[in-house]
Amino acid sequence: MIEAIRQTHGHRLSPAISWVRSHAVALAMCATFVVLRVIAIGSTGVWTDPDSISYFDLRVWRPIRLWTVPLVYSIGFSDGQLVVVQTGLSIGAWIAAAVLIARVFQRRAVVNGALAGVLVIGLTAPVTNWDAALLSESLGLSLSVLLIALGLNVLCRPSKSVVWVTSIIAFLWAFSRQSHAYVLVVVVVALALAALLRRPRRRELAVLACVLGVLTVGAITVSNSNTSVQRWNLAEIIGRRVLRMTAGSTGGGGTGCRSRPLQHFNRFCRCPTRQTP
Repeated sequence: MIEAIRQTHGHRLSPAISWVRSHAVALAMCATFVVLRVIAIGSTGVWTDPDSISYFDLRVWRPIRLWTVPLVYSIGFSDGQLVVVQTGLSIGAWIAAAVLIARVFQRRAVVNGALAGVLVIGLTAPVTNWDAALLSESLGLSLSVLLIALGLNVLCRPSKSVVWVTSIIAFLWAFSRQSHAYVLVVVVVALALAALLRRPRRRELAVLACVLGVLTVGAITVSNSNTSVQRWNLAEIIGRRVLRMTAGSTGGGGTGCRSRPLQHFNRFCRCPTRQTP
């Protein structure tokens, strides 16, 4: 019976078998990455912060948080299920980013090296620790690495599909944190300059620059509709994380500047307090 199946479907399975054999090293690395990420998240519990409740309030105008994270958090999952969702999205994003970056290169050794390098970064504690936190960092990091990988493909292997997928990921990334909308301004300027300087890929770069330009205006407009949260978000990124100005706070949920988001949330949001199961 097995021989009959082999004779009947052997010609259909042979391309798949050949593909698996030729990509055995890459598949093994991806499988190992998945196992290690699952082990990493399995050893931690759900971590919440005074900011966490604000991500469960989804509104189009004057949002406490921009749309991407509240869209995910408002599905109705429990805190533990949200951690699983964040971990799954993070694993998928890092594997996709590793493959996208590796496909830029031609030599097999360089391809495997690039794939391994990206996956190793995705296994570091500054990445994996955020999966258990009900904050925007996990989804923000996942979208960031995916956007970087897509941007590299736009420059090196541009196509219409890559441009539009990049636009979609850029939209989700821009609306994941208030500060991202302003970073996107720099990206748009860089793309516009690249479109002027690189003739072979001018059309794709110009289209992407226009799409991201419109997206940037929209993201900044929505972000500015709630200026107090937007200003605090930018100040926290620049002062506490970039300049290391802790202002009396050395960890999550302490005193000092970490108490401000809860004050803003109480002022602008009327949704009930969420209890951690």
